[in-house]
Amino acid sequence: MAFLAFDRFTIDRAEGRLYADGTPVPVSAIGLRLLLVLMESPGALVPKAELVRRVWGRSAVSDNALQVQIVALRKLVGDHAVITKRGVGYSFAGQARASASLRTRPGRHGRAAIEAEPRGAAPRREKPRATGLVGRDTLLRDALQLLERSRFVTLTGPGGVGKTSLAQALATVAGEKFPDGVWFVELAAQRGEATLADAVKAALNIEGSFGTPPMADLLARLQPKRALLVLDNCEHLLPAAARLAEALFVAAPDLAIVATSRQKLSCAGENVFDIPPLALPNPDVGSLRLARRSPAFQLFIDRIVALDPKFVVGDDQVRTAVHICRGLDGLPLALEIAAGWASVLGLEVLAAKLDAAPMAWPHTRVTAPARHHDLRATLAWSHDLLSPTEQKVLRRVAVFAHAFTLGMAEKVVCDDTLPEDSVFTYLATVVQKSMVAFAADGRPPSYRLLETTRAFALEKLRSAGEEGAVRLRQATYLLRTLIEAERAWDTSSSEVWLGRYGSLIADLRGALDWAVGKRGNTQIGIAIAAVSWRLWRELSLRVEGARWIEAALAEIGPATPALVEAQLRHGLGMMHCDNKSDIARAAFEGAARLYRQLADPERLAPVLLSLAFSLILLGDIDAAEQAAAEARRLIDGSGSQRWLAGALDLDLMLQMHRGNYREARRAGRQAVRIFGAIGATRSALAARLNMVEVALCDDNVGTAIAEASALAAQVRVTPHMGLLGAVLLNLVAAQVRAGEFGASIEAALEAAPLLPGHKPLFMLIEHLALRCAMTGRVDDAAMLAGFADRAYEDRGWPRQPVEQIAAVRLAAILHRALAPEEAALLARDGALLTETDAWAIAVRETSAGIQGRALDDS
Repeated sequence: MAFLAFDRFTIDRAEGRLYADGTPVPVSAIGLRLLLVLMESPGALVPKAELVRRVWGRSAVSDNALQVQIVALRKLVGDHAVITKRGVGYSFAGQARASASLRTRPGRHGRAAIEAEPRGAAPRREKPRATGLVGRDTLLRDALQLLERSRFVTLTGPGGVGKTSLAQALATVAGEKFPDGVWFVELAAQRGEATLADAVKAALNIEGSFGTPPMADLLARLQPKRALLVLDNCEHLLPAAARLAEALFVAAPDLAIVATSRQKLSCAGENVFDIPPLALPNPDVGSLRLARRSPAFQLFIDRIVALDPKFVVGDDQVRTAVHICRGLDGLPLALEIAAGWASVLGLEVLAAKLDAAPMAWPHTRVTAPARHHDLRATLAWSHDLLSPTEQKVLRRVAVFAHAFTLGMAEKVVCDDTLPEDSVFTYLATVVQKSMVAFAADGRPPSYRLLETTRAFALEKLRSAGEEGAVRLRQATYLLRTLIEAERAWDTSSSEVWLGRYGSLIADLRGALDWAVGKRGNTQIGIAIAAVSWRLWRELSLRVEGARWIEAALAEIGPATPALVEAQLRHGLGMMHCDNKSDIARAAFEGAARLYRQLADPERLAPVLLSLAFSLILLGDIDAAEQAAAEARRLIDGSGSQRWLAGALDLDLMLQMHRGNYREARRAGRQAVRIFGAIGATRSALAARLNMVEVALCDDNVGTAIAEASALAAQVRVTPHMGLLGAVLLNLVAAQVRAGEFGASIEAALEAAPLLPGHKPLFMLIEHLALRCAMTGRVDDAAMLAGFADRAYEDRGWPRQPVEQIAAVRLAAILHRALAPEEAALLARDGALLTETDAWAIAVRETSAGIQGRALDDS
């Protein structure tokens, strides 16, 4: 359809225009493309890199272009419509629906009004309208318009999505337009074509004519009628239901037909209307008011309260309820079943059971048809309608934890009984039958299973005894793809590289869990872990990546190739290089030794750069310079621009430690320029962060604040959120030095949860200790100084230049403000503090705090 609608807005895709209640709204072409991309997958998080690729294509885009467009878009359609996952991407929070025409008449609360309201005599044998149809107003209106225009609509979608409920509502609101009545025919119990016409006649209370075939009799009776016929649950009777519907459509020109089916009937006159799951709440929403904007969340909570009016969901339970809604993909049936157990189990226990075994829940509505008693029955109904080969394809693609392409499916699904070139045929049919869904439109197209369907299909995979073989094929495909990613790294920009390989992370987790965690195939799991570290690093998932690499290292043995072991040690060092430099140093030294034995200078050079970096953090500047010099000799002979920029960034740090700030800035500017030219976004951001530290060391505090603030804003809209904690740490250091005490505490509160896995929290606490001292809280400052001294000693770290400056200034203030004995006692007390207690002291305020006179250390 040419129109796409949500709330009071309609997009005319053919004309490229946006309307609000039928009135044109000015929007840029870029803004409209951005909105369309987000609306393709309501509730799904679209990474920033993917949005840039699909909206701007290959064009060069400035750092803040996407953020500017998002702000402008929110001004047009409302802040609630586009949700931000800070540093990761954006999602569309509304409910998008294809529309047959432009909306022109606003109804109550700004929503388009439905023209027809039910009135008049009750039609014969009509089912009552489903109560509490939530989040389907727009869908209902669009379906009504399509029915009025075309006379024959098939409502399609996966089991439990609410096809029958929408058909009932549609029959109710359309009732007045059919003076000869509305009939609802339930076909689930029918098992063959021979009795199909008789079933319809019985539902319509039509007595048979002696000697007349049932179909001919039915057509003759309905031919003059102006009525609406609802044929519910046609999927198991194809193509018999298709022949019946087509015959009725042709023979009775005033008869309207609504069919429900998990796949289209594919007959003359049919117009397919696909029903999506309910729009999901954003995973990070924390308030009940905001979460209720999601139809899935609203339905879930409404059903709980209807069953138990005393049940109350507080803001502290919203995230748990959101997790349940997202885990059930917004399927109304699944949400109703879950709601039935919420008051019995509580949300936390319910969420745990959902995560463990969603198929195992008992039914909740005894009045529902048997196929809707529980999730298993619903899915089994659809599964049993598939051919054996279609069932095989469905259960095998269930190993994909994320969206998958046809190429991925062909490599994983095929075997001796199912050739690779035949996979598409069967995959297409399970898509048509609503068991597999299209993911967001991409290049190439991708597919996904709803989580409930995937859980069911995985059970089938295990019971068929195929899981090991299918998982091995998936792991083999993943290994080849990650090796390809390694080769592509040096010649790809960060955005292109992450756009191509970032979505593998979910399947990477699954493959490692099977191969290493569950002993599926340990050697291939080790090989996958060895080439996975760059993906963990680029997605700022170092803590998780370290766990898997350490697990793989624990499994290596004589059969493990030296190259694989070297890659694992390299990866382990990269996971710990910012936080556990002693572990990183040992890992890099082990990798360098193996690469030398393998005579592999191409891999040795970057390891030496990383080794030098870890040596700097450990305070061994002479050894760092030696490693850097060896790396530079190898890099100069390789011609690699990426590693050349890395060497320049390392030179920046060495020069900063030597106090040569001019040379440090020169090297840093070259590094940032080269990283930017080759599209190495994360490395460019890290080099700019190092430049902030140079400015602080050279006492250019104003420059440091401006650069750190700009860098933080940029990092927030990239996938490299792991850098944000370190950026904010330096921003706090600069703001404290400048006396911007209120701003420094705000930045510190944002930085604290982001630091673990990148920088230790005690570094931030020491800068806040200086803040305490400068605002007159010298006792607190002395205790925090003692805490920081002990933390550095326990870690075995020397202070870095920025932290050295802060410590010297802090000591100078304490020396003037406190007697030596008093300072020593407070420091001893501080050394006994836990990190939690130290943090609480660091961020608390007193009446003499921010308002007091700043103390000078001069």
